[in-house]
Amino acid sequence: MPGFMGNRLKDRRNELGMTQEQLANRVGIHKGRVSQYERNVIEPGAAILSKMAEELKVSADYLLGLSDQPTGKLSPVALSPREWEVIRLLRDKRFDANEWLKIGVKISGDTNN
Repeated sequence: MPGFMGNRLKDRRNELGMTQEQLANRVGIHKGRVSQYERNVIEPGAAILSKMAEELKVSADYLLGLSDQPTGKLSPVALSPREWEVIRLLRDKRFDANEWLKIGVKISGDTNN
């Protein structure tokens, strides 16, 4: 997996006060593997990466360097106010097809997003 960032693995493990051995036990690997991952000697496979991300409460994308957001959640500044309104309405599930069209027109006309 190109791009795996061992420093993020190590930093997050330390933030949680977890030893390499504790992480290894939770993921089902030898603690030496965790050390190798953290030093970028080897890269974890998809299954191990997924387990480590879950144990460390971060996204796999974060560990791979594909995202700077550890949890994979959007930053409040990543979206325009209109985009946040669409998300709010989707979560509330309280608008019909006509409202979709109105929102679509507003978004397509938005040059500040």
